[in-house]
Amino acid sequence: MKPKVIQVIPSFRTGGAEALVKNYLLAFDNENCNHEALVVGERCNYPFEQVLLEAGVKITFLSELYKKNNLPGKLGHIVNALRWRSAVRNYFKKAKPDVVHCHLNVAQMIVPAVREFKTAKLFYTVHSDPDKYWGGGKNLKEVKAVQKILSHNNIMFFALHSESVLKIKKYFGENVKVEVLHNAVDTAAFSPTAEKRAAYRKELNVADDTMVVGHVGRFFEPKNHEFIIDVFSALNKKCNKSHLVLVGDGELRKKMEEKVKSLSLEDCVSFLGNRLDISNLLSAFDVFLFPSLWEGLPLTLIEAQAAELPCYVSDTVTRAIDRSNLMTYLPLDIGAEKWAENILSYEKKTIEYNGLLEYDIHTVIEYLMHVYGIVE
Repeated sequence: MKPKVIQVIPSFRTGGAEALVKNYLLAFDNENCNHEALVVGERCNYPFEQVLLEAGVKITFLSELYKKNNLPGKLGHIVNALRWRSAVRNYFKKAKPDVVHCHLNVAQMIVPAVREFKTAKLFYTVHSDPDKYWGGGKNLKEVKAVQKILSHNNIMFFALHSESVLKIKKYFGENVKVEVLHNAVDTAAFSPTAEKRAAYRKELNVADDTMVVGHVGRFFEPKNHEFIIDVFSALNKKCNKSHLVLVGDGELRKKMEEKVKSLSLEDCVSFLGNRLDISNLLSAFDVFLFPSLWEGLPLTLIEAQAAELPCYVSDTVTRAIDRSNLMTYLPLDIGAEKWAENILSYEKKTIEYNGLLEYDIHTVIEYLMHVYGIVE
């Protein structure tokens, strides 16, 4: 009987961790194992959900395994909690997984089933800076859930880069096993072509000689969209043949749209929302702008380097993502004007890569097949 691998995740919204798990599920060799996903949140018909379902990947939504009651107040809350706990236990009891791989803060949702997967190999990927996850008492329920699972089972933690290894041990003890696991993309799919560039610039309605500055990321505080728009505003004053493309969605999108209007930049800024064709869309860009306040190890910067784009990145982002001579790190406190000047002073050069293929999906899947124990 083939081993069963279950990837556990809160949802399949279009974020970096979600894209990574999507890539896993699509790339795994199902001749050697049964690979599926457990979503501990509700079905939301996100684009990634549709891609996976159309590819025949099995996705189970925890919210659909039990019926919520409509009782008011604390009683209703208690009854629902008991029902989802029962649903989690029954799911894992029936599934009998050989491997359970957790992503983002899902331990607190599956901890009721800790005894049901006591024979399974457990993995937990920490997708961001551990101190941003758990520092200062944040997500205390998640920390306690992981500790409870650890008391019953062994877990291997995956850090996105070496800087996170000691931080994870700080929260769960020196003896926990932590390995570095690179985020994975299909690097070959991001190679730019003249055909993709022409087609997507036509869609964006921008001329061949227009500088297209792009960003891919959810509209929430860490991505620093206000600064992105400030940088582009400064750049546009010096180079009026320029266009900003913002890909993604989120709670701050409306605020950023209002900011663009206040700067009278509506005609040269495109809000594209969530897209599934990022590998093609990046061919239309000339520059990738990424001034995040903090990050784990952003998958989009691997994609941008694979797409041969000069990347302007805040110095808060880990150097572990620097896999080419396309990366320029800048401090945020020098201001938007200096960022714009740096972008405009870029000189094209021969691209040199340094370990980018370590992030290729095929390399990562081969490693996971070994560490999961599916192949020797």
